[in-house]
Amino acid sequence: MDTVVPQFGVVPHAVATMEELGQRVGAWLIDLGNVSVDVAYDYHTDFDLFERALQSAGLWDRLKDVVRPTHIGYLIGQDAVEAAMEMSWASSCVADGIDRHHALADARALRCGFIEMHGGGGDQSKREQ
Repeated sequence: MDTVVPQFGVVPHAVATMEELGQRVGAWLIDLGNVSVDVAYDYHTDFDLFERALQSAGLWDRLKDVVRPTHIGYLIGQDAVEAAMEMSWASSCVADGIDRHHALADARALRCGFIEMHGGGGDQSKREQ
């Protein structure tokens, strides 16, 4: 309550109903084209929310074969990963006023942690939107 709730509404136009969330995420996934997409999460409830949102929008059946749930909780506790994630959270705080436990800040941090451990590269601009 003390960490998450104060971050609600900080990002303009981000507040949405479950159906609106599903429509936004579904449209983004559909816009990527007919490719499989790894949906990374570190806490299973996050993926459950993702699935429920797409179901609420009536898009789960269309997208369930495109989405590859990818649990990356194993990243947590790795020193280099934790450092990369901390830097990402700090950047999100400066850029957007959001911090750890805000969905967008956490998604960015997990991505940075994953890249720290496994490498990465290429043009990610469309995927980061």
